[in-house]
Amino acid sequence: MEEKIIIKSEISKVIRGICISFLGFGVILWIWLVKNSPEVADGFSLNYFFTSILPYYFSLSVLPCAIISFIIWYIYGHSELTVTDKRVYGKALFGKRVDIPLDSISAVGTSSLLKGVSVASSSGRLLFTAIANYNEMHKVISDLLLERQSKNRGNQPTIVKQEVSQSNADELKKYKDLLDGGVISQEEFEAKKKQLLNL
Repeated sequence: MEEKIIIKSEISKVIRGICISFLGFGVILWIWLVKNSPEVADGFSLNYFFTSILPYYFSLSVLPCAIISFIIWYIYGHSELTVTDKRVYGKALFGKRVDIPLDSISAVGTSSLLKGVSVASSSGRLLFTAIANYNEMHKVISDLLLERQSKNRGNQPTIVKQEVSQSNADELKKYKDLLDGGVISQEEFEAKKKQLLNL
């Protein structure tokens, strides 16, 4: 059976905007520092201006902002996520490539601050950030997980062991645990409860 792509992530403009803002701030700071430097006020030669003043203030303003922008982009700007009917794959934080089968996913969540989706599996939690359609992606993955759980419940027979030495209260507690775990339905629990309590 061929794999079908259900949804792909769309890149959020937030991270790109933050990086451009940092660079813009660095350039504005550079211009302000050069304009207000004591050397410019006292007069200077063009050679001194281009070889000393501009590079010095560039290293104080634009360079740190460029480094911060690069770090932000490197950590958060490479996320991409694709959800199919069989797996979730893409690039998480730091550009780490991942491929997770749906059967391995135990939980899914969102992060509105980073505009991302987190996927938990047996190997750990992964965060996919800077995704414009992160709410849609979360809903699709959640629906797939619920669908998988309902299929698994329908395929597996409920096996209940009875021990002769147990009291009715202990046996009722076990059935309540099975109900809470999703192994039996509410109707099955109520029927067993009536049987044990002789109602």
